[in-house]
Amino acid sequence: CMKRPPADGHDLRPMSDAKRPKEEIEHQYFLKVLQPTQPPQSTVCIATVGDYLETEANRLRAQQPATGLEDAIQFLAKGWRRSEEGGVVPSTWSGIAPLQEAALTTSMTLLLEASTEEKVRALSSLLDTPVPARLMNELLVAAAEDEGVPARLLLHVAKPLKGRHLNETQSGQFAKLLRVLRASKQYPAELIVSPCLEEVWKPTFEPQFVWRNRKKEVIAKQRPGHMLQTQTLLGWVLSPAALDGATMPPSKAHLTEAGSQEWSDLHRATRQRLDHLQRSTQMKLTGVQSQAAELVDVLVRASDANRQSVLEWIGTLLASAELRAKQGYVAPEGFNFWPQHGNHVIDVLGHEQSPPFDKSLKNLLLLQSLFAKMHGFPTSGTALNTMTLLLHLCKPIKAEQAVSFSAFFPSRGDVEELMGSWVKEARFGEVEQVEAAQEVAK
Repeated sequence: CMKRPPADGHDLRPMSDAKRPKEEIEHQYFLKVLQPTQPPQSTVCIATVGDYLETEANRLRAQQPATGLEDAIQFLAKGWRRSEEGGVVPSTWSGIAPLQEAALTTSMTLLLEASTEEKVRALSSLLDTPVPARLMNELLVAAAEDEGVPARLLLHVAKPLKGRHLNETQSGQFAKLLRVLRASKQYPAELIVSPCLEEVWKPTFEPQFVWRNRKKEVIAKQRPGHMLQTQTLLGWVLSPAALDGATMPPSKAHLTEAGSQEWSDLHRATRQRLDHLQRSTQMKLTGVQSQAAELVDVLVRASDANRQSVLEWIGTLLASAELRAKQGYVAPEGFNFWPQHGNHVIDVLGHEQSPPFDKSLKNLLLLQSLFAKMHGFPTSGTALNTMTLLLHLCKPIKAEQAVSFSAFFPSRGDVEELMGSWVKEARFGEVEQVEAAQEVAK
């Protein structure tokens, strides 16, 4: 017959466990959960599990000085995780909570005793393993108290995102970055100051191209937009797009959306296949744009300084793209693809008098990429993703709050980094009217 639960509500145990001492049962449960490589020298029970974990973790750490810290914490994390898995120990066992608290305490002690280099190496390794969320978050918070850890950890996690494209968005690495940024506000704060500022957020830019008139006067300089797209964290997040395959080196062109075999020989493709390809590309783009929105949401909510840095980054990118909003520079001689809402490029591709080189969209995208590097503006796909990001940031603004916006904002003297030359273009009217508007804007 089936065993009935006891009336006093105590933990259920198998029939065979009822005849054994409580300490022996606890010892067997702890061994099943922890799976140590060496059997303990004494019985492990709830009262002694903390001492045992500390002894075993220190032994593991001493075995491999180079990777001992992460090995010891991974041993503790594995025990934590197995204690929550079904079928290992009863879910009602009273030793689960003491085991997890002891594992947390031991992990924190090991981390705090380690050097800065060991902390960064251990946390980077742990982010690649299935560490319980609470344990990982507590470790990241504790490590943030060390002044040398946040910046080095962010650089270690962020730099591998360079080179993302639409068919390889490195979602796992991006999730690691978000996990670090969400753990403590110290990490977003470190992202916008040195050394992260110069390496992955907004490096110092020096124009490499200048344009002069006949009098040798400089009339234009290379802008920082393309540098922001290719050399910064937010640029790496925004850059994957279907139109920007030409920005990849030739050895990786086949990995991009435009260079993939799926989009070749479409003259015999059915409407159903074309619709499927379009939906697939749209889903990839939606995923990239969602990642960018997720990252920016974390940053703008961290602090006012982070919010200002994000706006300045977007403002600099938009100011660098001003050339693309003006007349001239029309493809194929120039980089402007969008006269007549893109129909101009379609006419160039299909015109019978167009040179063979100009009848290929890949070649035109290659020319645009070259112009982007010279002039310093973002390519089409990055610009579209940035516009989608701006719309995402505007979405939470309620309609009743719109009346609080100042119509004279472009006339302020401290917004040139956000508005670029649009600051000057917005100042229509007589001199007296412009001066009056500037006074109101202050």
